[in-house]
Amino acid sequence: MGIVERCGGCVPKKAREVPFADRGAVGDDDGTVTIEDTDTASTGEPALVIVGTRQYEGNVGARSIQFRVELTKAAATPIVASYAITGGTCAVPSGIVKGVARTLTFAPGALAKSIDVGVTQDTLAEPDCTIEITITAPGTPVRTATATATVVDDD
Repeated sequence: MGIVERCGGCVPKKAREVPFADRGAVGDDDGTVTIEDTDTASTGEPALVIVGTRQYEGNVGARSIQFRVELTKAAATPIVASYAITGGTCAVPSGIVKGVARTLTFAPGALAKSIDVGVTQDTLAEPDCTIEITITAPGTPVRTATATATVVDDD
């Protein structure tokens, strides 16, 4: 995947698509990165953003794939967000029910948390699969509510 940085000069409330060539360890695919303005300078409120990822499956045991949840600025009071697996093509991990919400709490001053979703490693050749998570937070703006992680089969 390409390198993505916060877009301080983007046009507010618009996304920009930037073509890139993948030269990293994940693969040799070309693709497009969408850079979305997540600043909340006009309101001064912190807003939530969830970021997906792409990770190799692996061969033995279990591992986690991480979704990063960020606040655009630190909050003075705790912020409680709910999240749930809402879609995707991967088998739902043991102990997690699709669509059932769990919580993530940001302490005052915190800027980032992660959501770990278990992935079972194996040596079976199978298609890549995805996991989609959606976040909500009553009373807190959510700039990016849904993110997708891709589990890349490496067998």
